[in-house]
Parts: sequence; structure tokens; C-alpha cells
Amino acid sequence: MNDVYLAACANEKVKPNTMIVGRLNQLDSEQAAWAHVDLSRNLCGSGNGFAALMALLTAQSQHIESFDMSFTELNVQHVKKLCAVLKRATHLRSVVLHNCGLYLESVEALLTLLRHNTSILHLDITSDETLPMPNTFPHSWINRLDAQLERNRNAKPT
Repeated sequence: MNDVYLAACANEKVKPNTMIVGRLNQLDSEQAAWAHVDLSRNLCGSGNGFAALMALLTAQSQHIESFDMSFTELNVQHVKKLCAVLKRATHLRSVVLHNCGLYLESVEALLTLLRHNTSILHLDITSDETLPMPNTFPHSWINRLDAQLERNRNAKPT
């Protein structure tokens, strides 16, 4: 999968993220290796760098069961692009985005993701205000997200 990421970086004319390359080197192309994707604490960079990462995730989306991108600064456009990819991740059960600097519009995109991908049963967007990039949005949105997660848990498998 390093090849997919490196090709996407070349296509987007960006330097590959060394942390992502290192994590990809630890994985193999087996489906099981992509079940639990941990891209936390990485600097995904500019829009083009993020686009290269999304190309990689798109190629592997059918294998992803859990996804963690905590402590990575994500703007609204990043979150919308990430949600577009994760909508296709039919085996995805868990998404963790601690301290990503999420705001209301990002949380709205996550709610839409939960409505479209009912395989997601766990979403963790908690935030530690003492750490960089706290998530900042009205607490009432937690209730909306929790209600949708409960509907997902109660949905009959198709």
C-alpha cells in the first residue's frame, strides 16, 4: 500500500508524510492489517497531502473496521473528505477523533456519516481542553450523535 500512497503523493505533488510511510511499512497488504487503522498524532499537511492520504484510505476502505486519527488537526474540509471515504467503509465499527480541533460543521458531517454508514457503532470525539486542538462544539450535538449511534446499534443487519 505504500505504492498507492506514494503514487497519490506524486500525483498531488506533495512530499510523503514520513510518519504515514513508517506506519504503512509496518502493515502488509493483507486485509487483516487494515482492520485497525491508527493514523493518530500525524501531521497530514496541506489539502494536497490530505488528498493523498484519502486516496490511500479509499483504496483500503472495504477492510477498515476501526479508524483513529486523534490529535491530528482536521479542518472542516478534511472532515468532509474523510466522511466521504468512510461512508464506503462497510465494515467500519469505530471512529476515534480525539482533539482534532473539530467544530460544529465537522460534527454535522460526522452525524451525516453515521446516518449513511449504519455499521458504525462507536464514535469518540471527546476532547481534553488542556491539550492542543480541543474539539469545540455545542454539547447538545453529543446527544444527537449518541442517538444516531443507538439507532445504528439497533438496526437490523442487511
